[in-house]
Amino acid sequence: MLFLVAATCKCPNLIFLNWFSNPPYVVNSPGNEMTGIMAILVKGMIKASCGKCNNQEPNIYAYQSLSGENPVKDNALAVKKSIGNEFHISFPVFGYSTITRYMEKHIFILFVESAGSATVVRNEIDYAAKTVNAFKSIGNIWPMYLITVLITAVCGIVIWAAEKSGNEEFSEGRYISGAFQGFWWAFISMTTVGYGDITPRTIRGRVVAIAWTLAGLVLSGILLGSLTSSVTSLTLPPEVKLYGTKSAAINSSFEYNLGVRRNSIVNSQRQYQTTDEVLTALKTQEVDISLLDAFTAIEMQDVIAAKSLKVKEVIKANTGYGVVLSNELVRLESDFRSYIASNQGLISSFTANMTSKLNIPNTATVVPMLFDPSTELFREMLKVEGILLAVCTVLGILYSAFKTARKRKPKIMSSSELLLHEMSAFDKSVEDFENTVQERIDSLAKKHRGELAELLRLRKSYKRLAKRNNPIHNGSKKSKWHKLKGGNIGFSNI
Repeated sequence: MLFLVAATCKCPNLIFLNWFSNPPYVVNSPGNEMTGIMAILVKGMIKASCGKCNNQEPNIYAYQSLSGENPVKDNALAVKKSIGNEFHISFPVFGYSTITRYMEKHIFILFVESAGSATVVRNEIDYAAKTVNAFKSIGNIWPMYLITVLITAVCGIVIWAAEKSGNEEFSEGRYISGAFQGFWWAFISMTTVGYGDITPRTIRGRVVAIAWTLAGLVLSGILLGSLTSSVTSLTLPPEVKLYGTKSAAINSSFEYNLGVRRNSIVNSQRQYQTTDEVLTALKTQEVDISLLDAFTAIEMQDVIAAKSLKVKEVIKANTGYGVVLSNELVRLESDFRSYIASNQGLISSFTANMTSKLNIPNTATVVPMLFDPSTELFREMLKVEGILLAVCTVLGILYSAFKTARKRKPKIMSSSELLLHEMSAFDKSVEDFENTVQERIDSLAKKHRGELAELLRLRKSYKRLAKRNNPIHNGSKKSKWHKLKGGNIGFSNI
């Protein structure tokens, strides 16, 4: 019995590729040479699966097509539109690692898992604006200032009430001036500094002083903490979120869909088709964030740095790039998947190499300290403060020179002006005399009231002594006190 075995070839003689240059996955090198990790895998996959089928290797066309359509597209969207026409393999096509079908009738094979999506932001810092904001931040905590002043005022009234009857430094009991003195004492004593010009003397006042010192430490600590937090926040890099922020991404890419899902305003100005357009839009401030594939961002790090941009973070995702099989090559799905599985070492090496090049700034190490002399922020603030000091110094010198010149230059007055000047001087002299006389009268009156009080005290003491020394009625014998009373001791008119 004769058995006839026939082998059929599943590979077509002509294989047409549909692709676009997307470094580092696929690169359109000079001289019409397709390179990159995916180009290597595609060529190796075809060679390993087809071999010398029908006694000849299939012809791979990366730069030609039967219909004349250019197989080298400008972007991913153009590649997607041409899938299934006359092309057998389309790549690089973005997809999730869990999918195996593309638009139902095509086969999707994942080649390289992506490191995620990189968010790119501007690396320029407006130090002048930061300096202005540093001073604004001091005023932004005005509610804390207000609370501190109000609590200090309350303490001032309490210390006045405690000291008003026994401490002349608190204005002898008058409320307005006493409360102001109390406020001044509370304010300078809040941080336990004090000047010693006003001091509590009564026990009540000292108890209040001890309580206020403890409370003042807490209050001043809260105030300084709020101020430090407000100023220090200026040294932190500005937080840029996708939510509600203008962003740019290649149209119809995964990064585009990521921005939409996170409620970012994606491509509001125009539809970006290339990576360079996305980065240029960020550079020219059309947008505030650019979204790129992480490995693409790694490959273009020099371009990103040249445009004064930086990779801020990488958003992880279970995604990657692969190929879409169409037409006759759908029959080779199992062969191609086996080839990719057997070359995971090459793919892993590529992924590890690219990931090691990823340079994401560490916020903890790049935050410029406000008072670090080596930072641009410190130098900018120092320059602004130096300018302000110079301006104030010049204005002070000019003011002093103007005042001195006015004093040296005698003013020629008319007779009426001279008369008014003399009358004003006379009125001031009279007013000063009246104030002096009134002060003297007040002083004498105060002294007189004190002397009357002393005289009254002596009179009461004399009466008590007289009653205690009243003689016994036993004839003409008199006590020593009555003998003294008979003399002139200065109380005969009392």
